[in-house]
Amino acid sequence: MEETGPINSVNALVWKVYWSALNVPLPDFRESTLSDLGRLIPFDAALWGTGEVDADRFHSLTLVGLNRRFSRTLERTKDINPMFEALVRRPNTAVDVADLIPDDRFYRCDIYRRICEPFNIQRVLGTSYRDPRTGLYGLVVLFRFDRARRFSSGERERQQHAVYHLMQAMSLGYSVHLGRVGGAAGRGGAAVCDRFGVCHDAQPAFRDLLESRYGPWEGTRLPFPVPDPAAHAAARHRGLRVIAEPVGDLFCVQLWPEGPMDRLTDRERQIVTSVCRGLSYKEVARPLGIAPSTVSNHLYRVYGKLGVTSRTELAKLVGRQ
Repeated sequence: MEETGPINSVNALVWKVYWSALNVPLPDFRESTLSDLGRLIPFDAALWGTGEVDADRFHSLTLVGLNRRFSRTLERTKDINPMFEALVRRPNTAVDVADLIPDDRFYRCDIYRRICEPFNIQRVLGTSYRDPRTGLYGLVVLFRFDRARRFSSGERERQQHAVYHLMQAMSLGYSVHLGRVGGAAGRGGAAVCDRFGVCHDAQPAFRDLLESRYGPWEGTRLPFPVPDPAAHAAARHRGLRVIAEPVGDLFCVQLWPEGPMDRLTDRERQIVTSVCRGLSYKEVARPLGIAPSTVSNHLYRVYGKLGVTSRTELAKLVGRQ
């Protein structure tokens, strides 16, 4: 049952974010967790992003209270943004922009005019985290639109403590999602990846399959592009079949060893599955809206593709797959 009590301490927030990792769908986790953080440290807008230090774009990004134009502004000005530099240089430490640039200078400087003023941002508090497995940094940044509402020292301490647990809970959420997805038909493995092909989490079977085809794999970036989720067929890479499904702005990538059944079209697989259940041609044809003779023609081509000569041999092959 969902916990609905007040979040009036860091411990209460920590409990809730781990509960959310187990119960909230992965695409909704970051926004839900930022909402919980806002009940402990009030803010007008927030950002939760991941990326590489040298990349010019976020790998994944959740914004609350701001539109995507803000993220594009951040990406264009990253090299001259002292806040970003400080966060990357001092992980696990809460950084207030007022610590970097005194107010009398900040509200007159180019950074404020280019990044903050267009979005009415007056106060900024952020904490970063570096993932030792992937090398990616994670940022949680809070914004206030009222210049008079400074972030207090207590709020800085709470954010600094909370962000570590937010990132750990996010990793738990990846594992939970992969556990629910499982390997493709029990023959493969899955990983959570971003659009750049960086794996945020991967099942052991996924790693083993990649290493069996590509050699030692450091476990961070796919050796092939993330497949198009809209593709009608699984991509092929060195004897592996690969598909991707969107999970928010990330992807669940599944792969498995290519087998005879993977050489069939979707319609042929539908027919083979039904035939192996013992249905007659007429029973197979009816829900598909085709003639029994069409089922027979499809099955004849399947026999040739798979090198079998009877339903019995076909059923044995399907069972092994």
